[in-house]
Order: sequence, then C-alpha cells, then structure tokens
Amino acid sequence: MYLPFLINYLQTTLVNDCIRDCSNNGLCKAVNETHLLCECDQYYDGKECEFSLKPCLLYPCLNNGECIEIIYSPNNLTFECNCTENYYGPYCENKINICQNETCSMNGICQDKENKAECNCFYLYEGQKCEITSSELQTIKSVISITSILAIIILVAFCILICSMDLLKLCMRRKKQTRKITKIKKQNLKYIN
Repeated sequence: MYLPFLINYLQTTLVNDCIRDCSNNGLCKAVNETHLLCECDQYYDGKECEFSLKPCLLYPCLNNGECIEIIYSPNNLTFECNCTENYYGPYCENKINICQNETCSMNGICQDKENKAECNCFYLYEGQKCEITSSELQTIKSVISITSILAIIILVAFCILICSMDLLKLCMRRKKQTRKITKIKKQNLKYIN
C-alpha cells in the first residue's frame, strides 16, 4: 500500500527536480522508472545542461571586439573577433600605434590620449602639432644669428688685419734690403770712380 505511493512520490519528486535542474532549454527524460536525465540542447552540456558550448558566451574578444560564432556542425563551434577601429589580433588584444606617423614637427612627443594622437610639446614650442615657435625662442634664434654673423665679421677682420701686418712686414724687409743694396751699390761706385 505504501509502495505505489512511494513510487509515485519519488517519480513526482524526480520529475520536478529534473525539470527544475535542466537549464538552457534542456529536456527532462526518463531513463527508467526511478532515474531521470537532462537531455541538453545541441549547444549545451553538463549534468544539468549548465555548460555552454558556444564560445562567444565567454566573451573572448577583448577591447570591445565583437564575437562572431562560426558553426561548422553542432560539435564544431568556433568564433572570430571583429575588432574595433584601433585594435587587431585574433582576440583584439593588440593596439595599433596611433603615434607611428606623428612626428609633432620634431618639437614634441606624441602620446595616445583616448585613441587619438596628441602632441606634448617641448619647452618654447606650442600648437596642435608643436609647429609654433614661441616669441622667446624666436628672439633667442635672432640673437644667435646676429651673434654668429658678428663673430664671422670679427674673425674675417682679424684675419685681414693679420695678413695686412704680415704684408707690411714683408714690404718693410724688402725696403730695408733695397736700401742696403742701394747703399752697397753706391759704395761700390765710389770705389770704382
């Protein structure tokens, strides 16, 4: 008398537990009178169909990449990542070097700021690409240019002065030699006459 009640109770309890425990659209199937089993959908596995076989549910694509499932067959699932603008790689794990072609006019350093190339200018330079020279630097460059020109003029003048003095010495020596020769000639003429 208790046996049919017990079997009915166990079956009801097993069926209710099985239905409650089969997740992800798994179906509760009776294996025999006392044993029930979850039959999982083709893309789920586990005792209670709790494990997904779909690779995109694990979010494998990094940096906001879009996961696209590729289904070859129910047992052969794979995925592909569609990366956002500044990322690449199988999992969108690599970032494109945004500063690769930015020189900042050779007057600054490029930095990646929120996926945009931004120039951090050196002292005395400014502008979006560090292309503007400050008035202070322009003054310094002018002073250097004028000083360089003056230094060259002074050097040239000094060289001309040295050369002139050497030429003057040479002329003085020749004059002395010419006087000596003239004096000797005059003395020789006195002796001859």
